[in-house]
Amino acid sequence: MEEKKKKKSMKDNIQMIADLWKYFLARWVIICIFGFGGGAVGLVISILKKPTYEAKLSFVLDSNSISSMAGGLSGLASSFGLGGAASGESIFEGDNFIALLESKPLVEKSLLKRVPHKKITFADYLIEIRELKLQWEDKPHLKNISYPVGQPRSKFTYHQDSVLREIYRDLTKNLMEIKLTSNKVNIINIKIESPSHYFAKTFPGVLIDEASDFYIQTKTAKAKVNYDVLKRQTDSVRAELYNAIAGLASANEQIYGLNPAYMTQRVPAVQKQVDVQANTSILTELVKNLEMARVNLLNKTPLIQVIERPRYPLEEKKLRKLHGVIIGGFLGGILILAILLTIKYIRESLEEPSHA
Repeated sequence: MEEKKKKKSMKDNIQMIADLWKYFLARWVIICIFGFGGGAVGLVISILKKPTYEAKLSFVLDSNSISSMAGGLSGLASSFGLGGAASGESIFEGDNFIALLESKPLVEKSLLKRVPHKKITFADYLIEIRELKLQWEDKPHLKNISYPVGQPRSKFTYHQDSVLREIYRDLTKNLMEIKLTSNKVNIINIKIESPSHYFAKTFPGVLIDEASDFYIQTKTAKAKVNYDVLKRQTDSVRAELYNAIAGLASANEQIYGLNPAYMTQRVPAVQKQVDVQANTSILTELVKNLEMARVNLLNKTPLIQVIERPRYPLEEKKLRKLHGVIIGGFLGGILILAILLTIKYIRESLEEPSHA
């Protein structure tokens, strides 16, 4: 019984496929029309569609070399009796840095930078190459929107903030891709695909420079303040020491050849000698602390090594005419087959009650 059911089911499937084949074959003219029509549409799209240009910037987050360099300096300082610096933790992690590169504040700050060799910002440049003002023809309040070079962010209007947010979304979702290629060496690629080859080439460098400055300033702020304070103190004590040495020399000149019985006249020279010794001891300690602070600052400063920068000629991406015809014809054929199947199903559904 089961074998008979299987055979019957197989026969039914074969019969259904044969019926569909006859059904489509009887309508081959309309299928060909849609196929050729889709191919023609694909050809027109391939001709009219503007090419895009792809640029890639690759860099590596190298925190280990900084740690080893700082460790070497710390060891060198220790060999001279200047103490050692605590080993700094790695502050660069691939996923964290990718999140930083894609963050709204950082990308917007990069968009407001001046385009090299142009008098406009990247935001205005992106509005131009994306032809956004054509989409704003029915929005008079956006007609004259712009982002002048050097305009403070605090003076942005509501519409400027809104448009900049939309530019950020368009850039991060449609034009830019940032991904970690290897977890072992922390190589990160910034890929830009844009209708403008100049934008694709220049913007990744601006973004990575902005991110590097922000990360360094954030992560080294405390160590930098400590170093600057010690540097000012060291310079101040050094100046005092030099003045004390000059004063000691002058006091010694005053008592040169003086009768040893007149001890009170030797007091200024002795006081200057005490000042020199005290300032020398203080300066020695400050130099030790300054060296430790400098090593600590180096240990906390991340190092970004750019492996590959975009160079001309960039990779051009354009839909080829042959590909457009093939894709258009295929989609047109699929569309008409789906329409014919739908019509067949509706007809059969309407005919079943009449037989009943």
